[in-house]
Amino acid sequence: MLFNNSLRAVGRSRRLTLLPAVALTALLASGCQPQTSEAPALPPELPLDTDLAKASYSLAYNMSQSMRERLPADMDADAYAEGAKDGLVGAERKVSEEEAQRTLTALAEQAQEAARLQAEENSKANSEFLATNGAKEGVVSLPSGLQYQILTASPQGAKQPSAEDTVEVHYHGTLTDGTVFDSSVERGETIKFPLNGVIAGWTEGLQLMGEGAKWRLFIPPSLGYGERPAGQIPPNSTLIFDVELIAVQ
Repeated sequence: MLFNNSLRAVGRSRRLTLLPAVALTALLASGCQPQTSEAPALPPELPLDTDLAKASYSLAYNMSQSMRERLPADMDADAYAEGAKDGLVGAERKVSEEEAQRTLTALAEQAQEAARLQAEENSKANSEFLATNGAKEGVVSLPSGLQYQILTASPQGAKQPSAEDTVEVHYHGTLTDGTVFDSSVERGETIKFPLNGVIAGWTEGLQLMGEGAKWRLFIPPSLGYGERPAGQIPPNSTLIFDVELIAVQ
């Protein structure tokens, strides 16, 4: 969730690249809401009792999972599966290309409008949050809009990173409502990365820390992902990270 080019980059880099057969779904990527956690009703299970069946199922599962957060929450899973099957075996289309283009375009426009309204609402809410949070004891506000709170101070003379350094950290990231969107702590493993390859709030904040320090960073949208929805992160979200700087390399 830290890297500029992918909200799934940290600890999730093994996801499959989407295949050309599902390229039309990219029309939906700019504004659809994350899926709800409630599982839909499933059709009767197929007997996955051969290696070919297991591999076929796994490929389809991985592709769909990688797209899940870019699709509408009320996606018709049965119709999606039917289209995938027909496309794979070369069956005749059940929806004309013209109708497909019309419905996909309309769906994308609806999603973009929903995302725009959510971005406006979130922008106001996050401005109010940062104003209130910045007045709290122990919270320091910087000119960039970044706020931080020192949870554990670094030892005297501890090494501080520059933007060109690689750092090793433990972190726990939440939204202002407490939703956890990424956490090396929950995965039970630290992570190393070049400090100039992550979101601006991290690049700025960690350069102020020394090895052994643990800070809470409050990153405004302008230093995070801005108006882009990203995985579980809605547009114009303030990001809260508890970050422990373990080592500077």
